[in-house]
Amino acid sequence: MNIEPPARGVRLVVYRAVDGSAPLLEWLAAQDPRARAKCFVRLERLETHGRNLRRAEALYLRNDVYELRARHAGRIYHMTYFFHGLGTVVVAHGFATKSRPDDRRATREAVVLALDGKKTFESDPARHTWVPDEVIR
Repeated sequence: MNIEPPARGVRLVVYRAVDGSAPLLEWLAAQDPRARAKCFVRLERLETHGRNLRRAEALYLRNDVYELRARHAGRIYHMTYFFHGLGTVVVAHGFATKSRPDDRRATREAVVLALDGKKTFESDPARHTWVPDEVIR
């Protein structure tokens, strides 16, 4: 008898803003290729491990908003995300910091953006899910 353990992964989606943009993807495109690669590794791990991902890779911020962290060349790359239901994680925004004071200030601003994104996403998940190669009218 072959009994497989329950899947822990989640469906990872990218938040699409009201204007049709994908803030996370725009931010990632502007990053150094090596930093971007490290961020993609973190995103893959989030998709695989879901809520089981722990610190130092993932951190609970507040109000059901979390962040993924990746490091490269003295900078910390943060990606905010939240869960929608049991099986979906929505990655909303990204930002990079160099030092602790920058980290705290940027984190406060990112939480506000992520909470706004969460509220918008929950109002119409299909409309606010970025789809690759989608024609935005």
